[in-house]
Amino acid sequence: MAKLLEEAEQAKNWGIEFGEPKVDLNKLREWKASIVKKLTGGLGQLSKQRSVTFVSGRAAFVNATTLK
Repeated sequence: MAKLLEEAEQAKNWGIEFGEPKVDLNKLREWKASIVKKLTGGLGQLSKQRSVTFVSGRAAFVNATTLK
């Protein structure tokens, strides 16, 4: 997203201007969740085909070196 905003800012040099961006956090989160689901679902199928145990979990960063 940062790259897109940067490119929109640079476009001013070419005579193209955009309004201020509006971010719909809920929609962005839904999109991210759908991508994660697709990627992990594919890994689950691939591991099943190869008789590998697939473990799924969730974590959050406590700090730069620690997960919770």
